[in-house]
Amino acid sequence: MLERLVYRSKATHKLGSLHLFNLLSLCRERNKRMDITGHLLYTEEIFVQCIEGPSASIESLWQSLNRDERHHDIELLARGPLQERRFAD
Repeated sequence: MLERLVYRSKATHKLGSLHLFNLLSLCRERNKRMDITGHLLYTEEIFVQCIEGPSASIESLWQSLNRDERHHDIELLARGPLQERRFAD
């Protein structure tokens, strides 16, 4: 079953362009292995992300995000099943 999860968090430290580029590269590689797609917005030290994929992968990533020291004040905005991905790529 496919699932979508949307969250918001505050960055622990301000992230520069190079750090964001490296983070994005690592995340794309890991997400591909986990069959996760989505959309990430980072502005004013706030992350907002929508992730889509198999339920087990979404749960694994969500647990990882909650342990990630780059995030604090993580807030789950929405989570539930979906019929098809909005962010297929």
